Amino acid sequence: MSEDACDDLEGLDASATHVANLLISEPDDVKLGIAGFSMGASVALYSAACRALGQYGNGNRYPINLSAAVSLSGWLPCSSNLSRVGASQEAVRRASTLPVLLCHGQVDDVVEYKLGEKSAQTMYSTGFQNLTFRTYNGVERWALSAGHKLDPSGVRFHYSLDIALL
Repeated sequence: MSEDACDDLEGLDASATHVANLLISEPDDVKLGIAGFSMGASVALYSAACRALGQYGNGNRYPINLSAAVSLSGWLPCSSNLSRVGASQEAVRRASTLPVLLCHGQVDDVVEYKLGEKSAQTMYSTGFQNLTFRTYNGVERWALSAGHKLDPSGVRFHYSLDIALL
């Protein structure tokens, strides 16, 4: 895994589509959020990018009104797609108003800290102005997970969001 790794756009679209399809039947008055850990975090960030652009990487329309995205120990795949956000005023508006929280431990030995940090920088610089990046000094992946499962006691949120954890 690296910044230069070739992204699987077809797989990302399939994952983001699956998550959106799980949420699409929710009532209109329910605010929808996507949160994930590790690869799930990448799908959450990719979904945020799709929401801003209004479409998946394959050009199909993104069908849900995403209200928040949370990434724990993840990174943004296909970050080069975000350069298209500035081409549309609607995409700029959606990106700038979507709350995004990225959390990453500095000594993560699976997803390097620099990938999380670079994802936050890329998203912010392309219009995601409501983005917060939280660094956890000395926090290793095992402190956030047990057998690759999230341990909620390892992370504290300073936000009140209605989020569907998938």
